[in-house]
Amino acid sequence: MLLSVMIIIASGTAIYLSTQKDKIQSFIIDELNNNINAIVNAGDLDIKLFHNLPYLSATFSDVEVIPYHEKGEKGRDTVLVANKVFIDIDIWQALVKKKVLIRSLEISDGMLYLKKSEKGSVNWNIWQKENDSKKKE
Repeated sequence: MLLSVMIIIASGTAIYLSTQKDKIQSFIIDELNNNINAIVNAGDLDIKLFHNLPYLSATFSDVEVIPYHEKGEKGRDTVLVANKVFIDIDIWQALVKKKVLIRSLEISDGMLYLKKSEKGSVNWNIWQKENDSKKKE
């Protein structure tokens, strides 16, 4: 009986994820963009529910990360370009609490472009402190 319930829940979740792929992709990208000092762009998304339970495995293709510049800096320097980016997300946090918690991240076939400006700022300092992301809301 318990096994049947687990199969039904897993099947329902898999169907939901496959039918909501575009919304899930937008949700993940929006959360990333709201919580780092950069713009993340990505192509297609492939979702695997049973690859690394209890996490949702998501593979983004054609990913680029473009950091914001400090005032007075010119241009937009891409810091990362990757063919594939693999992430494992806590599925229950994402579905129930609408919060993306990345448990692992792997970059495949990519290039980092690390630069330091004449003013001393660097393009790879994209991580926000927790308080910074709350200021954007």
